[in-house]
Amino acid sequence: MAPEVHLYEARGAIGRPRCAGLVSLPTASRLPRSPELTLDLYRAIEVHVPELRLRLRLSSDRPSFLRLDRLKLEELLAEELARLGVRLLLGSPVRGVSRGGGRLLLHVGGGAEPYDFVVVATGYSPRFTGSLGLTSSPQTLPGVQLEVEVGGGRWLEEGTAYAVVSNYLGGGFAWVVPGSYGRVLLGCATSPGGPPALSCLRALLRVVERNSASVRVLSKPYGGVVLRGYPGRVVAGGVAGVGDSVAMVKSLSGGGLYAISVASKLIADYANGDAKALGALEALKRELALQYRLARYVYRLVRVLEAAGLRGRTVDVRLRCLDYDHHLGLLAQLLGNARSYLALVRGRVELELKYPTEDTRWCRV
Repeated sequence: MAPEVHLYEARGAIGRPRCAGLVSLPTASRLPRSPELTLDLYRAIEVHVPELRLRLRLSSDRPSFLRLDRLKLEELLAEELARLGVRLLLGSPVRGVSRGGGRLLLHVGGGAEPYDFVVVATGYSPRFTGSLGLTSSPQTLPGVQLEVEVGGGRWLEEGTAYAVVSNYLGGGFAWVVPGSYGRVLLGCATSPGGPPALSCLRALLRVVERNSASVRVLSKPYGGVVLRGYPGRVVAGGVAGVGDSVAMVKSLSGGGLYAISVASKLIADYANGDAKALGALEALKRELALQYRLARYVYRLVRVLEAAGLRGRTVDVRLRCLDYDHHLGLLAQLLGNARSYLALVRGRVELELKYPTEDTRWCRV
């Protein structure tokens, strides 16, 4: 007999504006009905570091990542839950979890419901997850974004997403994601010690306006907490955490869908008695911890290069396939290529690197 599964959702309805929705092709393949969710495909990302006047362009022969319709994703997930027989309880905030009679008691409304296993996917909620024995090392960045329609924006290349990495943003970052029909997503996430995210977003909007024939704002600014960090204890006595609740994020971009798509199946396997799933979860935790250290290293490196007076560089990197998930492999390729260091003495450098992981099947999509 299949286990009975209940999903408690604090909100009264499914769907609200969320993140940019950029994911790799492998991550998209782990999501249900992903072809129905794809808005745009991308084969390049261009990173700008304003204090260094540095432009780093990473491009691949074929599309390597895509933008999902995040609102539709939630709607389709709700449909899949209903198809699988999962009971979705909207407007049901969980007040706490306790133990009694050898089971876990979920406190909802005025009562308590008994369960054998509980998965916490509350978003960033350190007090709640900490009370359950789950741990993580998060860093919060307030983030905000809006959508605009751009006319005459020839500087925006089709199939390219743009990012700004800067200590001017308090160690935060900004993004410009062009889409179909001239629609462009603009966003900014800054650390609490940096400039307000909304001020950053307005400045980014002014830059787009100066470089385009016309710009029409299509949405109000919206956003929330963007995380950097890594998970600690994600399973504790019949309770497991996933996503932002335990800082399962890629720290360079704040994206969480990659780790969620991997961890959710592992947690389900563990709940169904597969003890080996814990080993795979530990490997994912180590990878995310390394990505966090990589993000900190990148911002320190920017400070060092700025102090050394290294400015005005353009680096074009061509790859067979751009790995949007595993940043460490790409960094190792860059640092291990002798031509990378020509950027110390030349204004423009072009590199061609092999695909940084062994799994190349996504390059043939």
